[in-house]
Amino acid sequence: MIALATAEAMFFGEHDRYGTLDELIQLFGASLLHLCPGCGFEYGLELPSSSEYLLSCPVPWSPSHGSVVTGIYSWAD
Repeated sequence: MIALATAEAMFFGEHDRYGTLDELIQLFGASLLHLCPGCGFEYGLELPSSSEYLLSCPVPWSPSHGSVVTGIYSWAD
């Protein structure tokens, strides 16, 4: 998740918008980058606008594996 958030920051720097999961995988060439190592599910990536993103693990049980909202990690205090 941290790697994808970093990829989003780099993508934004080049394109002035955040990228889709497919664009990030294509650009950075990391086919496993989109899978949560904790559960193996594919991360969800939503782009509410060109300047916002929501990256999350869609694990169907508790506890959640966290999320990143436009660079802010859910586990950061």
